[in-house]
Amino acid sequence: HYHPIDYYERVGESKIRPTHALEFLLLVLRTVVYFNPLKVFLPLGGIFFAGGLVKFAHDLVIGNFSETALLGFLGGALLWAVGLLSDQLARLALRGERHGPSCTTRRWVADRRWLVASPHARSQR
Repeated sequence: HYHPIDYYERVGESKIRPTHALEFLLLVLRTVVYFNPLKVFLPLGGIFFAGGLVKFAHDLVIGNFSETALLGFLGGALLWAVGLLSDQLARLALRGERHGPSCTTRRWVADRRWLVASPHARSQR
C-alpha cells in the first residue's frame, strides 16, 4: 500500500568526499583489530607464508635457493606472533573494561591496607 510523504527539497551539498572512504575503511580495520585482531593478522600472515611456500617450491624446481622464501616464512610467522600478542592484549583490555578500569588496583590496595592495619599482619611478616 503506497502512502505519499510530503518532504522539503534538500538544501546544500553533500559533505562526503572520496577521502572519507579511506578514513571509514581505516576505522573499520582499527575496530576489528581492537576487538578481534586474529581476523586480520592470521590471514595476512597466511598470505606471506603461502608466498614463501610457493617461492620455496619454485626454488626447489630450479635448484636455486634464495632468501625470498625464507623472508616469506619469517614474515608469516612474525605476523602470526604479532597477531597472538595483540589478541592477548585485546582480551586483557576488554576484560578490564568489563570489571571496571581499576578493579584489580582497588583490590590490591584494599588487601595492602588490611595487611598494614591488621595487628596480626606485623607478627606474620
